[in-house]
Amino acid sequence: MPYCSSEQRLQGFDDLEAEITTEDLSDTSLSFEVHLNRPCASCGTEAGYYDLELSLDFEHECNEDNVDEDAKEDEATFELESSEVEPVDDVQTTDRHGKRITNPRYQRRLLGAQVTATIHCERCGETWDETLQDTVAASSFEVESSH
Repeated sequence: MPYCSSEQRLQGFDDLEAEITTEDLSDTSLSFEVHLNRPCASCGTEAGYYDLELSLDFEHECNEDNVDEDAKEDEATFELESSEVEPVDDVQTTDRHGKRITNPRYQRRLLGAQVTATIHCERCGETWDETLQDTVAASSFEVESSH
């Protein structure tokens, strides 16, 4: 729990917030950096944070019927049309062996982000979505000593 200097006591965290800080599309590789913020429940300032890196290599085959005759010899090029991020708040309910963890005391809280990226192929005109998601243990967050 973070110490809130405005309240002069320990406070809980508010709902997780996620924001894309960098995005990159290079050939068939997508990468994002997402800033995760756990605001103070009392005053709303950033009390804990984590910078999450997400990446994905995707595959795409152009439908040759949709490709102009002039572009048949060209390599496919891609454009990142849009990206949206949503925070992920989950609980680890299985251990490393796949057995169910029934006691909540031993379950880990997992926080992270899910990014949905809309990609457009310049060669064939197709547009589709790719989804990237990752989580880390809540204990991995850097906690502000006072805010």
